[in-house]
Amino acid sequence: MQKCGQIPDIITYASLIDGLCCNGCLSEALQLFYKMENVGLKANVVIYNIIIDNMCKEGKLNEAMELFRSLSTKDLQLETRTYNIMINGFCHEGMLSDAESLFTEMEEKGFPLDSWTYNIMVQGFLMKKDTCKAVEFLKVMDKRGFSGDAKTASMVVDFLLQNESNHESIGILREFFLKWEMKLTFP
Repeated sequence: MQKCGQIPDIITYASLIDGLCCNGCLSEALQLFYKMENVGLKANVVIYNIIIDNMCKEGKLNEAMELFRSLSTKDLQLETRTYNIMINGFCHEGMLSDAESLFTEMEEKGFPLDSWTYNIMVQGFLMKKDTCKAVEFLKVMDKRGFSGDAKTASMVVDFLLQNESNHESIGILREFFLKWEMKLTFP
């Protein structure tokens, strides 16, 4: 491209970085990211989201969090999606207190919590078999008009089939599942 006199723009770099990340080439994506900065192009929040997401997926949560925290110094506005990416990363690594801290920070800073935010938290607590916390998030989620997504519903079903220890939580989980099933069946 450059040999033909074409200079890559931010969209080209974003596409290449995303493609590299999707193919498991995070280190090459980071090299391209730094090259982009060296030629004077400023990364936008979309590019940071791609990199942070893939760092989280590779278990590099410290590096992802460092990059996440650096966004405010780069005159870039964090987004709900950026928070969700970090919360998801923490939940997948079982770091639920860190996920909860970011969730609380998000609320305190006035970022809109969305369906994905709540589903991530519920899934994280279900993965750790903390039904009380999962139910707590489900109740708030429901009160705010959000429903579980397919993965959350699947996890609730799996949990219901495997566990009979906390009857109160089981009943509440059944209630949410039935409510979601009605929404899926009768729009």
